[in-house]
Amino acid sequence: MNNSQPRGAVLLLNVLVIGTVCVVGAAILARGSFEGFLDSATSLSAWETRADVFGCIDEALIQIQKDNDFAPLNIYTGTATCTLSVTIPTIGQRSIVASLTEGNITRTATALVTLSPFAVTQITEP
Repeated sequence: MNNSQPRGAVLLLNVLVIGTVCVVGAAILARGSFEGFLDSATSLSAWETRADVFGCIDEALIQIQKDNDFAPLNIYTGTATCTLSVTIPTIGQRSIVASLTEGNITRTATALVTLSPFAVTQITEP
């Protein structure tokens, strides 16, 4: 009399269930890692754009200190070309707004300057 049980089918079913769970878990982890990588790359680009726009503000401050009437539409640095807006909020002051768009990232910085004596009163970034 043969009393053998079909143990191979039960083992195969367990291996398939465990394998499916592992593949789904690995896919979820891979997706999270990929999205984290994309977020990291976007964050790095945003910081680079911020550094470039502050470089434009620095260059504009140097030029305004030399020439109080300095007011071009664009300013060029070694790494960026920024849109520049120079206004006169009150006599003896200048407001400088520099803006830079790289890809889908736009950064803007504003500096308020007193001309005599030359002093940077405020730098903000919205």
